[in-house]
Amino acid sequence: MSASSDGTVKVWDLRNTAQALSSMRVDNPVEDFCQRGPNQFIVAHGNALSVAEMTSEGILEHRSSFYPFQKPATRVRYDPIRNRVIAGGLD
Repeated sequence: MSASSDGTVKVWDLRNTAQALSSMRVDNPVEDFCQRGPNQFIVAHGNALSVAEMTSEGILEHRSSFYPFQKPATRVRYDPIRNRVIAGGLD
């Protein structure tokens, strides 16, 4: 998975680096992302966190967004022990 400053998240197969398997656009430049489970990703962009899910057909789909921050979130991590998402930014 890779992210770019234009708000595009792409999923790659390392055996084929010429073309991404799937992509998804978000509103703001992507700062960070992490994996939550085998087919779910959390993407930090602007003051929002979005949940993206890889379908069985291999398509990355936007599931939901929430806006918990007043300023941009710069890091996001998933804690599997407590089943929680930890995100933060600079104030």
